[in-house]
Amino acid sequence: MESIIGLFGTLIMLGIFSFFGLFYLALFSFIILAIVLWIIMLIDVVKRDFPNENDKTMWLLVVALTSWIGSLIYYFTIVNKDQKKKHK
Repeated sequence: MESIIGLFGTLIMLGIFSFFGLFYLALFSFIILAIVLWIIMLIDVVKRDFPNENDKTMWLLVVALTSWIGSLIYYFTIVNKDQKKKHK
């Protein structure tokens, strides 16, 4: 009986550790993707020609200081609109 309880306890602990392992793997993957997005958007801001030089400075500050949130805002307001214009 004790071996069954020990086996059951071991299986529960393996399940808990597997869940936390998957959670940390997903969190680590999200962080890596956010950093990659941030770097790509920083490079895009630097290379892009804006109609006004102040726009470039503003977007550079927004993306650099707000990390992945600013990168997403920049992507959906500038990059995505530019891609839609190219496909028309």
